[in-house]
Amino acid sequence: MVTILIIEDENQIRENIREILHLFDFDTLVAQNGLVGLEIAKNQHPDLILCDLMMPVMSGEELFLKV
Repeated sequence: MVTILIIEDENQIRENIREILHLFDFDTLVAQNGLVGLEIAKNQHPDLILCDLMMPVMSGEELFLKV
């Protein structure tokens, strides 16, 4: 099964994306900021990362420079 990591600082948006992906039988991982998302990506190795670019703590651009 395909696993998708959702990195989004706004809770409602994050949960909406998660629900939609579950309707299509994707496994999902979620993170509320880039720093948490980076740790999840390193440990879980998702197949795809959907990431907001403008977030506190670590932006999406900073995250992808480190992945």
